[in-house]
Amino acid sequence: MSEWSPAVRKDLEASGWMAGRRGDTADWRSLFEGVGIVMHDAAERFLQEFGG
Repeated sequence: MSEWSPAVRKDLEASGWMAGRRGDTADWRSLFEGVGIVMHDAAERFLQEFGG
């Protein structure tokens, strides 16, 4: 992933994000599958880092 500007990084960290975060995506996957959406790899990587 690209480096964030200091202001963006500060805001991300203030909201609880940290570099290298790898959250569980099981709930997201279940939600998507419930409406017929297949979660692809890029979406999963994004949600691992930024999904709440």
